[in-house]
Amino acid sequence: QYPTEPARSEAVEEAARALEADGHSVVPMYWDAFAASVATSGRALRDVIAVNLANFVVSAGLDAGRSERLTQAFINHGSQLEATALWATLGDAVHASHAVWSLFDRVDCILTPMLASAPLPIGSFPFDHDDIDLQIRRMTAFAPLATLANATGFPALTLPFGADDAGLPLPVQILAPMGGDRLLIELAARLEREGRWQHRFAVAGIPE
Repeated sequence: QYPTEPARSEAVEEAARALEADGHSVVPMYWDAFAASVATSGRALRDVIAVNLANFVVSAGLDAGRSERLTQAFINHGSQLEATALWATLGDAVHASHAVWSLFDRVDCILTPMLASAPLPIGSFPFDHDDIDLQIRRMTAFAPLATLANATGFPALTLPFGADDAGLPLPVQILAPMGGDRLLIELAARLEREGRWQHRFAVAGIPE
């Protein structure tokens, strides 16, 4: 449903092979395992952002009319959302979390691409419209599995594992079950030792 550039899929496959060489078993997973949870997470993220923005504007005494059209649309959605609808959305997010949890019956962690394509130019997500669902769809198409961590609460991290033809990092994402933070960090440290990507320029405080 959300095509991923070949180089980004290959980075995940190479990361999986690196872990497999250490004795980990690799179990292929397909989009069908995530599709429903991704859709639910997107709706939950939309409503939570909208309600929090609306609450912030009211509590801070701000003029919502001075913000971009899209921000205004989120604020309007949040201010008009009934409590029962928000409760239903949060309940759906719990079901999505449970669905993701069930995936860990088969695996210890989930390794995925972070982005479907290279970082987009500034302005690729314009704020000059009021279609909040379109904005969520655009964000999901760019980072299809990011909302699984954002909305379901599972520990996750992203790290670069290789570079594309433009020299930009190829990020992979690792999700772990609740309480699996130690495993998450250990696997990330293992992949970082591969040295697949380095900063092109010196970064203050980081040894060369």
